[in-house]
Amino acid sequence: MATEWKHTICRACHAGCGVLVEMDGGTPLSVKGDPDNPLYQGFCCVKGQNMARVQQSKHRLLRSQKRQPDGSFREIPVEQAMDEIAAKLRTILDERGPRAVASYSGTMATN
Repeated sequence: MATEWKHTICRACHAGCGVLVEMDGGTPLSVKGDPDNPLYQGFCCVKGQNMARVQQSKHRLLRSQKRQPDGSFREIPVEQAMDEIAAKLRTILDERGPRAVASYSGTMATN
């Protein structure tokens, strides 16, 4: 099957740069800035340019992980992870108050 280029936007951050993604069937092979995009005029940062490689990486996490006492990680169901995190946050809030917890809504978290 021949590859084809698809027009889309990069979702690596809030900017939403116009990009072209080289596709082989349903698999992205490469990403580059779209020169026809009137706002970004072909610009795409290094994060966006590497999205296809990131998605295909053998190191990409596909399931929730929990650090073990020895520093290793093991798979954990997402529901269990959320329950454990909520319990730890509740303890911090109860013992130290609401100013002891901060949040960060960075790359694409607010879109």
